[in-house]
Amino acid sequence: MEKKVGIILLISFEVMVFGGFAQSTSKPLPTTLPEKYWTWTNEYSLSGNQSYFSKNWKSGGVNNLAGSTVLISKALYKKKTMSAAFSGDFRFGLQKNVVDSFVRKTQDLIYLDGNYSHEINQRWMGFGSLNLVSQFSPGFEYANNRKFISSFLAPGYFTEAIGFQYKKAQIFNARMGLLAMKQSIVINEQVYGLVDTVRYGVIKGERIRNEVGMQLQVSVEKDIVKQLSFKGRYQGFVSYQEISQPKVFDHRVDILLTYKINRWLRFTGSIIVVRDVDQDPYIQFSQVLGLGLNYKF
Repeated sequence: MEKKVGIILLISFEVMVFGGFAQSTSKPLPTTLPEKYWTWTNEYSLSGNQSYFSKNWKSGGVNNLAGSTVLISKALYKKKTMSAAFSGDFRFGLQKNVVDSFVRKTQDLIYLDGNYSHEINQRWMGFGSLNLVSQFSPGFEYANNRKFISSFLAPGYFTEAIGFQYKKAQIFNARMGLLAMKQSIVINEQVYGLVDTVRYGVIKGERIRNEVGMQLQVSVEKDIVKQLSFKGRYQGFVSYQEISQPKVFDHRVDILLTYKINRWLRFTGSIIVVRDVDQDPYIQFSQVLGLGLNYKF
């Protein structure tokens, strides 16, 4: 009897020791998924159109072939009260008319933006940002003859800013850069031609013009209805040296409307309005309509 009791006690002791050891050394199973800090969105579209007119077409017209492409990318890092956002907007389009020996551009844009912010409260935060606006390929003026007027980083605009940011969900975002540095760049002196000594605010031979001022940037993204989305962006800059002259304020508005026909097919319309006296004394306006493929990833 005593022998049996001893065996039972020994077995119980081993179960307690090894069971406790196994419990203390094994890792507990996670109860929640790892926190995700990065989110990425990309949207690519490709559209085109073609027109043909017979030689006896009385309404007039020119045979042409055109195509354009747009890539919009965004990356967002969010951890507690700190966040960083990076975005890119790239657009390029070409058109070939049968009467021209050259190809003309319909749109050309490079836009890059990086923003670091720290929350003050639920809606307000302090931020530091850097953005670039330029184009991919040479641009020409066709008033009387084909005149070279722009190219990559001619002009190009870098702007660094620090200030305060207001954000409402993913719909509305406004940044007020109370201290902003703007560099207007012209790296290709061919844009000056034979007589111009100043182009895009940059004196020939200097390549860079520096300004200190204030920047305002506002972006809006919203689905108007289920199949129609709106994306708008405003950028404004004024040098503190010229703040008493409202006519020299720089303004740029970019609008993109997208109508979803089905999973792959989209109708898009884009508008760009620019007011910058260093480029031209008048308002510049560009509008593009397109029907084509669209893919989000």
